[in-house]
Amino acid sequence: MNIIVHRINQIKFYIKKYGFIKTIKKCIKTVLRKIIRFLKGEKDLQYGDYGGWIKHNEPKDADLKIQMKKKFKIAPKISVIVPMYNTKEKFFKDLVNCMINQTYSNWELCLADRKSKTK
Repeated sequence: MNIIVHRINQIKFYIKKYGFIKTIKKCIKTVLRKIIRFLKGEKDLQYGDYGGWIKHNEPKDADLKIQMKKKFKIAPKISVIVPMYNTKEKFFKDLVNCMINQTYSNWELCLADRKSKTK
């Protein structure tokens, strides 16, 4: 989808949900942030530049350590349910490593493997 069409659709959605005034305020804030980034010499992320977005938004090691030490008054167990069927070992290992490296520790990984085909 063309970036201009995408932005127009975003604005239309925001107007319907929040109204015209909030939409104008959000647009102004977005433009100001982009101007400030430009003045600071920061590269403006291009639409679809996921690698750049990750680099810009991924937490630093110090942030991750702080997150890991955070204690919550209420810490619900997060169940991640993953359907598995002929899953390649590499994908499974990537999934397990991703889960192990989470900063929130109260989670469980539930795997559902369908062994036979239903007729």
